Amino acid sequence: MTKDELEQIQLIIRQWMSEPTTRSDSLLTIPSGIVSDRAIVIEIKSLLTFDNVLIESAVDTDSGLCYTKRIGPSGKPGEFIDTPFEMLPGETAPTSEPALPANFSHRAQQPAIEPSLNESSPEVDSDPERPKFLLYSNQTLLGHSFLEQTKSSNERKGRFHPSDDYFDYSQIFEAFPQAENDWMELNAREAYGLTDDDADAYRNRFNELINKIEALKLYLADATSQRIETKEVTVEDLSYYYDDQRERWLYVTFAK
Repeated sequence: MTKDELEQIQLIIRQWMSEPTTRSDSLLTIPSGIVSDRAIVIEIKSLLTFDNVLIESAVDTDSGLCYTKRIGPSGKPGEFIDTPFEMLPGETAPTSEPALPANFSHRAQQPAIEPSLNESSPEVDSDPERPKFLLYSNQTLLGHSFLEQTKSSNERKGRFHPSDDYFDYSQIFEAFPQAENDWMELNAREAYGLTDDDADAYRNRFNELINKIEALKLYLADATSQRIETKEVTVEDLSYYYDDQRERWLYVTFAK
């Protein structure tokens, strides 16, 4: 593949991904003769991170090559990051590191999600009668929250008050923000052709923690222990990072 062919493919993909009907798992076929001598089938693979950042990768179903990524807050257009020609298999690596965009910042020394003390957008629910929401892992009560901040019509967050059983799993949640942070920075750097000797370690750590959190099967219940239908339940534990036991948060997206 030549550099011009790659740029043509990326242009076609960006236009396709910008169409409102294109969704995760959508397929695009670029017929043979349009850009190359073989038909190219592109699939979108999506990942929504815990801080609501959507990463959409346009992947060649035959070779597994990622041509471009679109990264941005879920529900917003996002920014395309094309794979450099030098990063293609069999191509010569660049002799110098490509320049990062002006707005690229190193994230490794800060948590993936800032605590709500620094947030000004969510409304605080001051109702003294607000209900208590219980967080369970399987049948184990991990703690509760009043979900006192409203982010949108079906999204709420609040300080998380742990039970004694929570501390059997707290190390998972304490480690996750940094692991997610390292993983997101790694993806961004690789998209610009920068390499990292610890890339496999970052990916393995992130995937390991994701699997452990999924295995907990977190769910929300009301004060009578009746299960509440939700789309997403997330614990963000920044207590270790900030050395502040108040910095535990529960994020919930309700089904309705």
